[in-house]
Amino acid sequence: MAERSGRGGRRRDRTVLAVALVFVVGVAIRLAPRHWTPLPFNPDGFKFASQAGQILTAGDIPLQSNPQGFVFPVLLSQLQLVTGVHVLSISQPTIALVGTVPCLFAFAFARRIAHNRGWDARRTLAVATVAGLVLATEGLYLRRTAAVSYEVLGILLVIVSAVAFHRLLRTQHLGWFIVFATALVVLPITHHLSTMMAALTLTALVAVHLRRTPVRATIVHGLTIVIGSWAYFGVYYTLTQPPFFGDVATRLGLFLVCLLVFAGLVVLVRGTTPSLLRLSVLTSFAGGFTILGINAVSNVFPGTASTHPRLLWYVAPLTILIAFAVWGFPLAIDDADVGPIVLALFLGPLMFVGFSVIAELNSAYQYFAARGQTFIHLSAVIMAAIAVVDLGWRPRPQASFLLKTALPAVVLVCALISVPLAFVGPPVLPYESTTTPAEFQAVTFAEAHIEGNWTSDDHLTRIGKNYYDAEAPPGPTYGWLDGAEPPTCPVLVRGSWPATGAQAFPADPIAVDGHNLSRFASTEQTLYTSGSSDQRLVAPRNASRLCGGV
Repeated sequence: MAERSGRGGRRRDRTVLAVALVFVVGVAIRLAPRHWTPLPFNPDGFKFASQAGQILTAGDIPLQSNPQGFVFPVLLSQLQLVTGVHVLSISQPTIALVGTVPCLFAFAFARRIAHNRGWDARRTLAVATVAGLVLATEGLYLRRTAAVSYEVLGILLVIVSAVAFHRLLRTQHLGWFIVFATALVVLPITHHLSTMMAALTLTALVAVHLRRTPVRATIVHGLTIVIGSWAYFGVYYTLTQPPFFGDVATRLGLFLVCLLVFAGLVVLVRGTTPSLLRLSVLTSFAGGFTILGINAVSNVFPGTASTHPRLLWYVAPLTILIAFAVWGFPLAIDDADVGPIVLALFLGPLMFVGFSVIAELNSAYQYFAARGQTFIHLSAVIMAAIAVVDLGWRPRPQASFLLKTALPAVVLVCALISVPLAFVGPPVLPYESTTTPAEFQAVTFAEAHIEGNWTSDDHLTRIGKNYYDAEAPPGPTYGWLDGAEPPTCPVLVRGSWPATGAQAFPADPIAVDGHNLSRFASTEQTLYTSGSSDQRLVAPRNASRLCGGV
């Protein structure tokens, strides 16, 4: 008895250490931007910091200004009150913590699936650790969950709502209903796209439960809750009109058709052979990578950036991760305990990505597809982890140590190679994430000393608009750099433009001739120069309050 108790204690210790490892790695890598800047990692983070400051100043919540996303600014404002640390400084650590929690869910889900398959303790721990670490470090997912954004909180709420709804349908327990109802109420006022992902995930979950246990309680409670959730979300967003709401509303018929087909496919998954399931998932993933490849030659979504060759190098190792996920798909969803959650969190976002690709080829639907794929990663990583350990132990129960360690190592290395995806900017990706103190100081100077408009590229004007609500249109800068006359208002010129281009998100960066830029800066009045000389506020001799083209 004592020996058995000792083994159980050692297993618990190893599990705790593995959880701690996933948590530390997840938080540390999401704090990596602090190496470059103490400010929010991404320009959009300044918007939430500004809203949090407004809440602190006004003493209440300005619901009218952001009815689809005030939960995150409220959280930041309360953290500043408690800690005394300014929201600009505390936002990145907050995101690092929130963004790591889904990695712990991946650990828990993978561990439960492995345990239910009857795998021994070492094998179970290996599956869970691989799932947690890969999700913590995989570049595409890391890019979204290291960004200071309400979407990070939304991703977490989608997972919580899926777990609570699944447990509620299985147990009919009041406690799970309270958790689910809380997440449901909070979602629309947290992040609108996450709310859509939650609605699709709940639809997939109820379809799975109706297929597996078509009893009266499941039919009545499940359908009532899902229909009620869609109604609540629809009414709220019809009244508040979030960004991009019209793009979905104008394709409502197509969306409903996709939703019906999607629900039917979820029901059919249960009776499909593993080979056909793998082929279906492989086709879906292959479609995504094919679009990415074609976009390197010709823009699939007009008006958006093309795929930079270096981006393909960063993404290429993820194909190995996808191959393992394809193999692990039927193994992961076969579990009756958490398999339905993994399936729903995979198919719900996948349906939305598919709808985005076939609805219309423009920048709005490219945004939908790019953001929607983020929600697929948790399930894909769990599937890959299950496959890696299944194949590593498959030859015989006492498979070689080399095989048991090589496959997990391959997946982890592939994830690590993709890490630069989270932090690169132009020219590899059209959106520059990192905002340095010098850049913020230049924007602050322009906003404080310029009466009227000023202009720059998308990066600096975005910071100004998000934090100061500045009148800083990027259009005059775009026109000038494309060959038109210089702006008639002050311009924040960046020394990095000749090397990286001027950010014009969502389009490709605009190529800049260094000689022309230097000539402009030397012939006009320089009002401000940052310490690194990378940002210069240059005013035309006869500057006006309005920019040309405004």
